[in-house]
Amino acid sequence: MSGRLSCCILFVGLASLSADSVQRPDLSGLWRLEPSRSEIHSRISPQLTLEIEQKADTIHLVQQTGEKGKPDDFKCAMDGKDCKVKEEGHAATVSFYYNGPVLVEIKSEGQNHDIVTKKRLQLSPDGSTLTVEVIHVMPEGRQPEKLVLTRQSGDRH
Repeated sequence: MSGRLSCCILFVGLASLSADSVQRPDLSGLWRLEPSRSEIHSRISPQLTLEIEQKADTIHLVQQTGEKGKPDDFKCAMDGKDCKVKEEGHAATVSFYYNGPVLVEIKSEGQNHDIVTKKRLQLSPDGSTLTVEVIHVMPEGRQPEKLVLTRQSGDRH
C-alpha cells in the first residue's frame, strides 16, 4: 500500500511540475511593436523594441525606443519581489510573477511611488506575437493600452 501511495505522490508532483512549465511560456526573443495592431494612448514610441532573455527564475529585459540614448536594461527575479531599476534614466521599482501563462509586471515610479503601472504579457499560441496589456493604476483615469509586438524573423525561438 505504501508503494502505491509513494507512486501517486510522485505522479502528482511530476504532473504539477509539468503543468507549471506549460503555464510559463518562454518569452525570450526580440520583439518589435506593431503600432497599427496596438491601442496606444500615451507617448510610446512606434519604434519600440523589447529584447527578452528569460531563464528559469529570472528575466532580463532591454527596451529600446528607437530614439537616441541608452536603452532601459535590467534583470530581475520572477518571484514577485521588488527589483530596483532605472527606466528612462529615472529610478523605479518593478516586480514580476506568473499568473498561469501570463507574466505580470508591476512598476512603481515617481518620488513617492505615485505612478503605478501593471502590465500583463501573454504569448500567442504560435509564439509569434506578444500582447502586453498596460493598466495605469495610479494616477487614476488613464485609459488601458494594448501593445502588440511581433517576434523578429531569424530569432532563435
